[in-house]
Amino acid sequence: MTTQKIWASLDDFILPTEGRGLVGRSMANAFFFQALMEHSSYDQFHFFLANSAHQRLFVEANSAVIDRFHRKVQLFNRVDLAEQLAGTDYHVFHQSDHVHRFNELCRVRNRLGAKFPVTARIHSISYGEYMGKYLEMAHTGVTAHDAIFCSSASGKRALANCFQRVKHCAGRQPPVRLIDMPLGIGADRPALDRQDARARLGITSQVTALAFGRFSDFDKMDLFPLLQAMRRAWESGRPWRLIMAGAANSPEYLRMVELWVRAQGLEQAVTVMADPDEAAKAALFAGADFFVSVADNPQETFGLTVLEAMAHGLPILASDLDGYRDTTTADCAILVPTSWSDFDGLARIHPAMDELTFHRYMAQALEVDVAKLAAGLSLLFHDSGLRQRMGQAARQRFEEEFSHGPLIRRMETTWRDLAASFTPADREDPLNMEIFSSFGHYVTGFLAEDTFLRATSFAGEITALGSSYPLFSGMNEIIDASLVPAIINACGDGMQVKQLEHALGIASWRVRYTLLWMLKHELLERDDR
Repeated sequence: MTTQKIWASLDDFILPTEGRGLVGRSMANAFFFQALMEHSSYDQFHFFLANSAHQRLFVEANSAVIDRFHRKVQLFNRVDLAEQLAGTDYHVFHQSDHVHRFNELCRVRNRLGAKFPVTARIHSISYGEYMGKYLEMAHTGVTAHDAIFCSSASGKRALANCFQRVKHCAGRQPPVRLIDMPLGIGADRPALDRQDARARLGITSQVTALAFGRFSDFDKMDLFPLLQAMRRAWESGRPWRLIMAGAANSPEYLRMVELWVRAQGLEQAVTVMADPDEAAKAALFAGADFFVSVADNPQETFGLTVLEAMAHGLPILASDLDGYRDTTTADCAILVPTSWSDFDGLARIHPAMDELTFHRYMAQALEVDVAKLAAGLSLLFHDSGLRQRMGQAARQRFEEEFSHGPLIRRMETTWRDLAASFTPADREDPLNMEIFSSFGHYVTGFLAEDTFLRATSFAGEITALGSSYPLFSGMNEIIDASLVPAIINACGDGMQVKQLEHALGIASWRVRYTLLWMLKHELLERDDR
């Protein structure tokens, strides 16, 4: 076993593309990946990706980071997981979210007898299908030494409520630990000059509010209440500007927003910017005077854009919802009251609905107080001194609570504690299909270790020509093509399967796999001696 401290994952944390990938969990994961490389004390980082194509995508997407830390980063095909776990003492595996292969990784770990904790992070957690994952989590391989990092107290409470529901109905709740761990971003001050940013945006003399998110009424926030509030707060002739920018997830909704801006007579007060690139996004955050977020959807758990605004020293005007209460304080934010109700008729049919429609229904009945939102806009547009004080408080809170360096160290402390106390699961996993015993009767028989195999005349012809039999895309990840000529040569006069396994000195299942592939493609044949 290695003595190095090694962090690992089945995920890629691939950086998002510009435009629609600039928000949401993809940005949170991208920020985390960069911070991990920059601030972590781990000796190596191992990524077990789906196949070679996935590895190439990972390298292309993360080239800048990998160039700096290439000696620490190692990529493996996921099919190599068993051999790596047998020969490597991993400190922790961390997944980008708490449902994507989190349970499955815990089950594989237990089955292979490995000893490391598995951790993951929550993002949006309001999808009904996740309850099946939590039921699985309660009854399979997850242990009390695995953990889910909760970005907000509201998210943690919601997850705990879901776990209690599982326990109420199924007698057992997931044993996994729920740990407070906010998201973070880099603490470096924005490199873009404020005046240059404002000149680029054409707002050199205007007090500018920025709302950055997604143009969609299905997720995160509906911008119409903000436009209603802007209509109430707007004073003709004032040098005030609201810029609404973000990913155009719903082109139809974007058109409705643009039409409503005109219908409300707000063309001189509101700018709509769809799918800004990274340079435009940097200018928006660097040039704005304050930030607005009217999240109205239970999908929102933390609010990464609010954190980005705080990092830029912007005062916050936001809905009083979920993680915004944890991210902000009264000296850096104005929170606008929200209200909701228990729509039992909708809740009962949730399992039969598609999630986008369900969340749209939920959000359209979650009120953000328009009058108080308008009052907050008016106050921040008018009071430059207040904006300055709140902006300074926002930046200070960000540096103290959400900058990446301290957060990575905090995560490492948690990983160390989990690893030190880790105890393997002591129960069977009912979700392991045992595919070869379950489906073994489908075939005539299994390849026996005393079976004699010999090379075919066809294999001899290929070898004589210096050619090789074609491998389908991706098959090189499980078949070592260099072994094929060696097996053909060894089987010239016939050899038993067990003799080949011993002679080749690699995992016996891989030898048998290669032998059956060669039998399938007439490179070997049975010798019935």
